[in-house]
Amino acid sequence: RADGTTAKAPLMYRQGTMAYTEGDVGGAKVQVLDLPYKVDEVSMAVLLPEAGGLAKVEAGLTAKAVAGWLAAARPYDVHAHLPRFRAEAEYKLNG
Repeated sequence: RADGTTAKAPLMYRQGTMAYTEGDVGGAKVQVLDLPYKVDEVSMAVLLPEAGGLAKVEAGLTAKAVAGWLAAARPYDVHAHLPRFRAEAEYKLNG
């Protein structure tokens, strides 16, 4: 948590070769992982700020910074443990 407290949450685990890099924004270091889905058709950029750096990253984050990190990312063997989540969206089509 951003306030330094912890909470237990179910995790998902992913191991494999994924694009990874490190950068900085707003004076805070950040780790960047490009997590692929559906055989590389879609991916999600996961940002992990250094301890205490979340507010700095949030304040300085731009699309240009994320694009630069993803362009600089290189393949690494990664073991990723992330909190389990579900994303849903609705779209209204014209017609």
